[in-house]
Amino acid sequence: MKVTVLQLAVELKQQPSFILQLCKHIGIDGSSNSDLLTPDECRKILFAVNTGVKPKSISSHNDSASEGKETHLNRLLKLPSLRSMDESTQGWKNLLDSQIDRLPFEPSPRLRQAFEYVDRAWFVSARADGCGECKTQNEFMKKWNSIRRKSSPACYSSNPVYLGYNVNNSATFMHLIGALFVQDQLNKKHVRVLDVGCGTGFTTSVFALAAKDPEVIVGIDHIEDFIERANRLTKWSMPELTHRLTFVHQDARLGHPAHAPYDVIHLGAAAPSDASLALLLSNLRVGGQLIGPVGEYGSQEFVLFTRTASSFERDSLFGVRYTMLQNKEEQLSKY
Repeated sequence: MKVTVLQLAVELKQQPSFILQLCKHIGIDGSSNSDLLTPDECRKILFAVNTGVKPKSISSHNDSASEGKETHLNRLLKLPSLRSMDESTQGWKNLLDSQIDRLPFEPSPRLRQAFEYVDRAWFVSARADGCGECKTQNEFMKKWNSIRRKSSPACYSSNPVYLGYNVNNSATFMHLIGALFVQDQLNKKHVRVLDVGCGTGFTTSVFALAAKDPEVIVGIDHIEDFIERANRLTKWSMPELTHRLTFVHQDARLGHPAHAPYDVIHLGAAAPSDASLALLLSNLRVGGQLIGPVGEYGSQEFVLFTRTASSFERDSLFGVRYTMLQNKEEQLSKY
């Protein structure tokens, strides 16, 4: 039975880009995540992985000093902010460690650091022991300090937690997965990212930190209060980051063509079908990827789309359960 490059990468806990470059190095045809591999080719790749074969073209994920330059993330960490990397809230770090252990392959050090730096507590509702509804910076700081003194605040649950307006902030594992499968895109020069249904800006902020050379990072949501919160919360928690972030109040299903084409489009809620994604997919550049949940409630799957010169490759990853991308009236009628 044949398997795709992506399926083999997940099984071997390796990044898809590594498997593709390994294929090229050992003489196996493979140029995309959807290419099929025979059992014999899989055995050759497995042998190469187990014996430590590493093509020269595969660079380390460690973005440290090999080029003699500071990374985008390291430069940011030297600027004033709510906390430094070594002061991560232990509850948040413990949650991340437990969820990262479940991932199909390792996140890059840059992506892991970005998640550790951007604390979920800053963005979620007070109903989940979060700072999300704070109106002033003083109120925000008081709330943040009280959260840090709690032994097990609800914001650090592994489950979805309440954001507001009848929607949740997704489970931490899903945030990690959504960024993990597009992390190679985030290493591109002048990368452009669109976060669809961004809520109060948690995932958008992670993308802004994880991107090596961000040109534009846009979060869109149809709840105006979420956009206002996103601007406030990022300003108070990460003032050094705000110039890289753009939050836009609009129907998220329409995308944001003003800054297209994008290298990454991330869905924070489920599109009902592939056809309903036509407009968003048209906002991708060739080689860009859209990742997120697709399908009606009860029969959804997490999908990775990659735009080619003539079409779109579609990789179904696993089943999920997400809030639907819906119009503002439908969402508020349940609030």
